[in-house]
Amino acid sequence: MDFGIDAGRTLVLKGAILGQEETAELQRRLFASIDPRSHFNRLFDHLSGIHFFAKDRDGHILFANKGLARVYGFETEEDFVGRTDFDVLPKRLAEKFWKDDLHVMETGNSLLNIVEIFLSPEGIPDWYSTNKLPLWSSDGKIVGLMGTIQDHRDADDLEHPQLDVDVAVAHLRATFAQNTPVSELAQMCKLSARQFESKFQAAYNTSPHQFRIRLRVKRACELLRDSDMSVTEIALEAGFYDQSALAHHLKTIMGYTPLQYRKRYR
Repeated sequence: MDFGIDAGRTLVLKGAILGQEETAELQRRLFASIDPRSHFNRLFDHLSGIHFFAKDRDGHILFANKGLARVYGFETEEDFVGRTDFDVLPKRLAEKFWKDDLHVMETGNSLLNIVEIFLSPEGIPDWYSTNKLPLWSSDGKIVGLMGTIQDHRDADDLEHPQLDVDVAVAHLRATFAQNTPVSELAQMCKLSARQFESKFQAAYNTSPHQFRIRLRVKRACELLRDSDMSVTEIALEAGFYDQSALAHHLKTIMGYTPLQYRKRYR
């Protein structure tokens, strides 16, 4: 094996292409020789908008990039690791994430491009795309899982058919306080109501109605955190019928009453 210069004056490495078995053996040797202090997860500190994590079978976060640590309110990975989702998230969100974690670890099947509610660094719920994959030991046992979290609107390579419903989604985001019928949303996308609801469910793992409710909860959270408005005023501004409706949906989605949320995130 040696070096040479091709016609385009580019330095190239000359040598035989490795076979699959030889490549697999070199991969094994490379991973066996890597010092744990290399911390592959440090790479994610330099990828804007993408958060990385790895957990053990008990749900303890053992690795995370700086961006994810800051989402949870910690300045460094060292301050963050050793905790579980139940230590740092609202109970309802933690329960949902743990259910998905167990599925990955018990079945060995990855969960890819899950579109779900997560918290922004400001504590505001929004849609994110999550990937979760099992971590295997050298003797073939699942010892935990690893994954990534990314703002759904930044995840350009999603495999979900969201582009078929993106016009309706943009409309819902802009007019969440209104009650646009499903038939009108479907018409915007040139789909039948049944086709629209099916494609929407596939893309966002929820119905158009529940998506709108979550947008209203998101707006309510922003106002609870950033304004001095009363809970009743916030409920009406966000599109809810009254304070009781806001309290019900906020508790269902976030696990907090309006006052509890305001106290924690203000």
